[in-house]
Amino acid sequence: MNPEEAMQAFLDLKAERMVPMHYGTFRLSYEPMDEPPERLRLHAEKHGLAERIAFMTEGQAGVF
Repeated sequence: MNPEEAMQAFLDLKAERMVPMHYGTFRLSYEPMDEPPERLRLHAEKHGLAERIAFMTEGQAGVF
């Protein structure tokens, strides 16, 4: 699922929060490793949903 499809699934499910993961783990294509989360971030900002996306770092705790 690409970043735009992930955002559409998020909207279809009427989810309150999205915590993207598994990006940057394995090289699956020729795109830069940091491109998918950046595309998701830009797509979320474009639709006014950026505050509902939680990009977490390894070991980071969060309460939602």
